[in-house]
Amino acid sequence: MKNPKASSSADPRLMAVLSKYDETESNGPTLKELEIDTEFLFRKRTFRKLQEKRTRAVCLELRSQRRYLIPMVAEVEVIG
Repeated sequence: MKNPKASSSADPRLMAVLSKYDETESNGPTLKELEIDTEFLFRKRTFRKLQEKRTRAVCLELRSQRRYLIPMVAEVEVIG
């Protein structure tokens, strides 16, 4: 292989399949399961999901009003 992937989390489809076999309980839904304009917590910060790209979502951090790309397979905690 010329350029192998750095880890299994680089491939979203592989990550979704592997997460089914995790022994630890999941904290909440993945970002892919949320509707647009849903507010959620991710890494102790509050975001709003604005738009879906192919493997990531464009999210607005509510405190700083900055936009971030977050992987769709990320587990989040829904607010409200």
